[in-house]
Amino acid sequence: GGAAAPEVLAAARRVLHDEPGVVTDYVALVDPADAEDVPAGYRGAAVLAVAARVGATRLIDNTTLQVGGDDVPPAAADDHAAGRGGAA
Repeated sequence: GGAAAPEVLAAARRVLHDEPGVVTDYVALVDPADAEDVPAGYRGAAVLAVAARVGATRLIDNTTLQVGGDDVPPAAADDHAAGRGGAA
């Protein structure tokens, strides 16, 4: 379950900023159905996407997580992430 979207973004940015040698290109928290930024009050599955440089190497990664509370049933989150709607 999870923290609100702004807190997730702030934590991710802080971790990257505090890591020596890492230059962040972007950190985004997006809706898995349409890749649009999630709003501050969003609840459900979201994709945390990151691109950063370490020296000459550009690293790109993402992970799916829950934001905005613990009350999203796992099946609904899976449906939402797969673009099938659901209760999220």
